[in-house]
Amino acid sequence: MRIQGAGNNRKFDAVGWRYFYATIVCSILVTFLSTRLDVLAVQGRIPFISFNIPFHFFVEMACILVCVSVFLIAFYSYRFIFNTKLLAAGYTFFAVGILDVSHLSGFTGYSVFPKPEELGLRTVLFISVSHLICAFGLVFVCGVAEYRKMKVNTLFWFLFEMGFLIAATWFIVWNPLGIVWMNAGVSALPLLLIQGTTVLLFVLGMVLTFRNYLIHPDRLQIKMAASFVLMISGEMLLIANGRSASYSESLTHFLTLTGLALLFDVFYIHGIRRPYIMLSEAKDTLNHYVNELDKQVEARTSELTQANNRLLADVELARDVQRSMLPDVLPHGETVRFSAGYVPAEKLSGDFYNVFRIDASRFGICIGDVAGHGVSAAMLTVFAFQSVQSLQEESHGAGVILPSFVLKHLYEGFNAANFQDEHYMVLLYGVYNMETGILSYASGGLNTTPVRVRPDGSIQMLESEGIAICKMGDFIKPQYQNKQLLLFPGDKLVLYTDGLVEARSPSRDAYTQERLAALLRTGARMDSDAMVEMVLADVKAFTGLDAPADDITMLVMEVTLPF
Repeated sequence: MRIQGAGNNRKFDAVGWRYFYATIVCSILVTFLSTRLDVLAVQGRIPFISFNIPFHFFVEMACILVCVSVFLIAFYSYRFIFNTKLLAAGYTFFAVGILDVSHLSGFTGYSVFPKPEELGLRTVLFISVSHLICAFGLVFVCGVAEYRKMKVNTLFWFLFEMGFLIAATWFIVWNPLGIVWMNAGVSALPLLLIQGTTVLLFVLGMVLTFRNYLIHPDRLQIKMAASFVLMISGEMLLIANGRSASYSESLTHFLTLTGLALLFDVFYIHGIRRPYIMLSEAKDTLNHYVNELDKQVEARTSELTQANNRLLADVELARDVQRSMLPDVLPHGETVRFSAGYVPAEKLSGDFYNVFRIDASRFGICIGDVAGHGVSAAMLTVFAFQSVQSLQEESHGAGVILPSFVLKHLYEGFNAANFQDEHYMVLLYGVYNMETGILSYASGGLNTTPVRVRPDGSIQMLESEGIAICKMGDFIKPQYQNKQLLLFPGDKLVLYTDGLVEARSPSRDAYTQERLAALLRTGARMDSDAMVEMVLADVKAFTGLDAPADDITMLVMEVTLPF
């Protein structure tokens, strides 16, 4: 990611190249001006000190402030961005600033030079070494990969640089070799070597900058190239006129200050402004993605709402279909009557019951529960009703007289149908013969125990064992057992699903079969309708809910005296 205004944008590239062209023009004008001023000063036609010394002092102070600012930016931002390139620039500018302070102290007369006659040459030596260090540092910066991250101990390198600067200052001020050079009259030779090396390094830095620009076009690279032009021009002026306290030296510092100002702008953007701009752009990009995501979520939510509405409509349709299977009015005979109670769950569930007349003396009785909730449970209910009804119609009633045969027919039909393996149902099917008073029944895995209630309040729990109607036809061929029960006038048979005995109170206690049996004993002399109402009212009071978690279904058959 590049900062705003960088990259291949032609408009900003053009602005950057204007910086470069302007620095070339500025360098030519300053060079010409410095030459003319020195000539006029030598001829005595203009005074030197009236303008040059304050200007020189001001420019040097500005250079020192710029160098310290770049160092502080690099030093304190490194712990956050770990930019080795910027840190190297910071240490370089710190060294330049310290040496410039030494140069300024010598120029203003507050010098620690051992001999006053050495002041001028060594003052120039300070500034030359300063420029050499600056050139080395900038070449390193241009050669290091962008944002190369590596852990650097900033305090260690700071102390190391301070030691290096102390050694360099000692070498410039007190070293015997420099005194020998001066006494021999060849003191300008080391200066020339230092200054020539500095120019070559500045040229190398400019070449590396143009290379970086070709790889990653960026206006900052053009600014750096412009600063190298100013540095090269200033160093050439210093070589051409090595005298201290001249107009050429002052204007050399002016070119250096201008170059440092450009570099300050580069490294300020590089170290401080760029991360914040990148963060701002990342924030804008994130906001854009968030807005797009909100739109997609809103669109998806609308789709899900529509799909949910369609699903709810399908569930309501399945609920209506399921409830339409339940008989509105139960048939009665001369010696038998039936009562049913049904409390649907909050969700679509799968309890079902039915009582139908087989012939003049027999009634078919069925109660069951399918696994799960929802549309699939409703479809299993429809399957159970249709299977029994089709068997009755095809056999003209003969096929539904034997309970075990009916369950076997359901089991085989269920396995032949395209139901999923996890679907199953449990039920009890029975046939009551009014002429004999015998109830024949078979259990298809009904998980509750039928209860016989005698008029005297005694309770009989009936056997209810069998295989559920499930997708196990390839492994199990069940043999359903027919059981018979002789019922007398006043007897009642209570059938129910697990939703009744497993109903939960607010404290999560189950209703239990024992509580049901105790209640049936108290209402043993009630008719079937009153018994159903009593049980359902007790369950509702126990749970405190109008809609239980599971369907509650209860079917009571009462044997009566003939009229």
